[in-house]
Amino acid sequence: TGSALHPGCDLVIEEVSGGPVEIGCPPADARGSGPRCYHRDVRWTDVEWLRLLSRAYASSDPKVADAVQQGRFTCWPQERLHRLRGSLGIEDEARERP
Repeated sequence: TGSALHPGCDLVIEEVSGGPVEIGCPPADARGSGPRCYHRDVRWTDVEWLRLLSRAYASSDPKVADAVQQGRFTCWPQERLHRLRGSLGIEDEARERP
């Protein structure tokens, strides 16, 4: 139902089993902020898929960029994935790349 301490925060739900497994986008009526998706239940998405989507947003390949623009990723815009980079393990991957 959100947090009274952080009324403007875009909160998500994380399912963990030795590490993040899925991240849930809460129902629209439970969020005070965040993307403009209007589902009425928690929408769970696999962390591996979110990592792939995050890489696609950052891709310089025109075909990948076009596919991302045509996709309907209303729950997972690039800004939201960027804020979740710690949970997604994206920061560690970026440090390991030459």
